[in-house]
Amino acid sequence: ISYRTVNELGLRRSFFDSDYYRYVVGINGDFPFKDNGFISRLGYDTGFVYERYDNLRIDTGDAQFTPLFASIQAGDFNPFIGVGAPLAGTANIYTTDPVTGLSVPAGTQHYDNRAAALAASYLGHSEFYERDYLYDAKINAHLFPNLWDGGWDFAAGYEHRNIHQHSVPDPVQAAGDQLGFNQAPLFKQTQEVDSFFTELNVPIITSTMNVPFARSLDFSIAWRYEKFKDRDDFLKVHSSFDNANQAENFGGTPRVSLRYQPVPDVTLRASWGQSFLSPNPQLLFTPVFENFPVVFDPARANTLQPPQGVWEAPNQALKPEKTDSYSAGLVYTPKWLPGFTMTVDWYQLYTKDLILSGAADAQVLLSEGIIDPDGFGNGSPGTGGGPGLGITRVDPADPNSALLAIDSQATNAGKRLVQGLDVTAVYEIPTERWGKFTFSGGWNHFFTWKAAASDLLPSIDFLGNYNNGTVPLAPGGIPFNKGFLRGEWEWRHFDFVATGNYIGDYNDNAALIKQEDGVNQGIVAGRPINVINPNFIFSRRVTSYITLDMQLSYEWVKPAVEAPPTYAKDSKDNKNAPVTEAAAPSIWMRMLWGTKLTVGVNDAFDRQPPSVLGAFNDNYDTANYSIRNRFWYVSMSKKF
Repeated sequence: ISYRTVNELGLRRSFFDSDYYRYVVGINGDFPFKDNGFISRLGYDTGFVYERYDNLRIDTGDAQFTPLFASIQAGDFNPFIGVGAPLAGTANIYTTDPVTGLSVPAGTQHYDNRAAALAASYLGHSEFYERDYLYDAKINAHLFPNLWDGGWDFAAGYEHRNIHQHSVPDPVQAAGDQLGFNQAPLFKQTQEVDSFFTELNVPIITSTMNVPFARSLDFSIAWRYEKFKDRDDFLKVHSSFDNANQAENFGGTPRVSLRYQPVPDVTLRASWGQSFLSPNPQLLFTPVFENFPVVFDPARANTLQPPQGVWEAPNQALKPEKTDSYSAGLVYTPKWLPGFTMTVDWYQLYTKDLILSGAADAQVLLSEGIIDPDGFGNGSPGTGGGPGLGITRVDPADPNSALLAIDSQATNAGKRLVQGLDVTAVYEIPTERWGKFTFSGGWNHFFTWKAAASDLLPSIDFLGNYNNGTVPLAPGGIPFNKGFLRGEWEWRHFDFVATGNYIGDYNDNAALIKQEDGVNQGIVAGRPINVINPNFIFSRRVTSYITLDMQLSYEWVKPAVEAPPTYAKDSKDNKNAPVTEAAAPSIWMRMLWGTKLTVGVNDAFDRQPPSVLGAFNDNYDTANYSIRNRFWYVSMSKKF
């Protein structure tokens, strides 16, 4: 039976205690060169960054399986008493009559569910540590200043990153003896990255050439090489990736862009580029662990957490994700409206070899109907684990029997295509007495958002719909439109910003909406139908969502030029008025220079996210909204 210890132990809760430290040191400079036909300026920038992050997760309200099961066997814990029954008392017990086969009373038995649950409860402590450092060196220069186009801009650099992560799960959860919480995986891993980049910007036409309908034309090309070296510090195994084979003719990831200005008010721009995403060490090396993600079983058309879990395995054969990106657009800066700028850009992102976690791969295996060849789940109780990947059901011979466990692993699966339009506008209004007002807005509209998990599964169009896992690669809700409006007022070192955020409406996941009148449903093309009237298809609209964020800050700014003290001359010939000594800034004022105090509130009207009935776990879309609601904050920063 299903039983939750809410009455005995209260709600399951997780408390997080995090500490984050960041240290930065660097140096930069710029050297001008006069009367040099090769170079007119050389700049450099180098630095070192160290970051430390410590996180402690404390879980409460859960119990251990082994002692609680022993209490059930001893009769101290009675899981059959019902939700409204007393937590301690006497219950009737029954036995089976050997002659009639019927259940007959066999007396009473005392139980104390609260005492048994408290005795089996535990306080979970899971720790996570991360130590990162980065150092880099970059140069930029203006070359060939005497050319007809005024010269070329060049930049190059090197960067080294080191990321070290250590996760220590709670001992009870690591042993799999917990009832509710997911186990934090045990790992100790390091990733090192070496990157080289170079970029060249070449003006082909400049405004001084007086070319009709071509005020300027610029061409730029960039190239980046990255090498990732990953290792497991427990198992002493290694793996490495680089982007040398991303583009056969470049040996790295390239980017090409073109900028054309036919008239001063309008600039046209376009770009093409490639990028790659390396697998992280957790997906490569983390030992097999038990997880309980919510999955959708298409064989039985139900959503559940597999009773014996999803056993997620690493995969050292993972490949990087590869993305081709395209964009084209314009920038409009009308002379008749000074301070106004508008941009319109079309973009397309095509990604293949998507990297999926073991939890995401579990849904792929379910949708493909892959059966675990050995019939057992990795590490399932009493089996010792199996080498295969796939689904384990209660009856291995019946593909429609109840789901028991899933063996999955991190994998590369399928492709994704995203295409949309992005529009922004900014209008600045400076005044002499009242500071500067800035009004801005942005709007994004998707034309395409679809993905296919594998060659065995069709491409799914997620645009305008919500899906929380009934098909693989489900991203949550993808509305057609998102946008914002922002107003900012800067006056005498005060800065006030108000931002209105908009998330458009979309369709709820109809496959998970139950009919209110109780009429049996059927499923056609993933959507429920009314059996009595098959032409009627259920639908529900998730309403749009608007929130308001506000922020006010004040910064103590050091004067641009500090005037030295002056004195009046005590002379009969001095015709000027006496001048007193200028007041020197106090030590408190010097300490305040560079200090910025900020107060703010997000979701000022405390608006609840719209209900999403298809979000069976939360009843709201975690990809688009937060149930944090109104959130106040105060911050202070100091620059030296």
